[in-house]
This record gives sequence, C-alpha cells and structure tokens, in this order.
Amino acid sequence: MKRIQTFSFVCYFLITSFISCKHSNDEHQKISMQDTILRLTSYGNVIKLDKANARDVVSKKWGFEFYTFPGGCLYEKEEKDSIDIQNKIADSKLLQKFGNNWITKFEKEVDTEDSIEQIAIHLIDTIPLVVKCKKQASNENKLYYKLTPEGESKYKISGRYADYSKRVEEYQCFLIAIDYKSREFIIESDKVERTYPKNDRVPNR
Repeated sequence: MKRIQTFSFVCYFLITSFISCKHSNDEHQKISMQDTILRLTSYGNVIKLDKANARDVVSKKWGFEFYTFPGGCLYEKEEKDSIDIQNKIADSKLLQKFGNNWITKFEKEVDTEDSIEQIAIHLIDTIPLVVKCKKQASNENKLYYKLTPEGESKYKISGRYADYSKRVEEYQCFLIAIDYKSREFIIESDKVERTYPKNDRVPNR
C-alpha cells in the first residue's frame, strides 16, 4: 500500500506545465525507452502547480527530471500506456536510490529552494521593465518566472507568458541576472522573444 501511495503522490506533483491541449504530439517521437535520463512524465490537460520551478531545480540536483508530454490531450492509448510503464520504472528507481521517505526529503528541499527564489523574484518585481511585462501579459495568461541557478546566490530570471489567442505560443519578455545576496542585477535582454514554438517569425509587439 505504501508503494501505491508513493506513486500516486509522484503523479500528483508531476503536473508542472501550463501549456494547453493544443500542443502537437510530434515531440513524443523524441522520447525513447532507451533514454538514459531518469524521467517522470505527465500528460493530459495539465496545469502549472505552485513551486514548479523549485521542483525542476531540485529534481535536476537529484539526478532526474520532470517532463510534460507535449501532446496535451491528444495522445494515443499506446503512448499513455508507455508513459505509465516508464513512470513506474522511474518511481521504482527513485525508491531504490533515495529510500521510502525520499518524497519528504525532496519536498523539504523544494520548500527551501522556493523560499530563496521568492526573495530573488521580490527584488526584481519593481523594476520598470518587469512592471511593463506584467501589463503586457493578459489577465488570463499572467507573467510567470523561470529561474535558473547560476551560482551560490545568483539566478537568471526569465519573465514569460503564454498567448492562446490563435494557437499556443510562449513568450519571454525579459532576462535578468541577479545576485539576491548583494541585491545587484543586470538586464541581459529586454526584447520580446518567442520561446515556443521557434519555427517561424515572432510578430511585432
């Protein structure tokens, strides 16, 4: 019973993406059963959960990753079955590597990482460029932050939002490097750039 509860919890916090069902499922072809990356995959009409960025950062430290199947709701039964099998294998390996209480330890580290990320975010929230980007993003598709650690106290923070008006598109409207201890920051980019998809031109904004 403990094993079932563990796997159910894993499935619960895997839902880390807010891209809708409109994604193409072509990228699934890149996922191989021989993939050497220990990956836990979610699928279906997924939503962005609290502390998703922190979970992504910590999972990479631990040697595995969360992956959201880009097919959204457009997946075949065979694909779903394949993902479920791979998730069970990954869950088993995580239990072997980190023990039965690995989720508790993992979530504790996620909480710590998230608290630090919130400090960094608070420091940039009043920068005019960030305020402008918040207004640029619609009420429905609010600005969110992707933080990438760059050292002991440094992050690169990308401000992003999605546009669902015609199709699923994701945009970055700034990239800021910040040291949350010294409170110093550098604006590395203030241009609107599309991060998904990348196969055609970004419209003028």
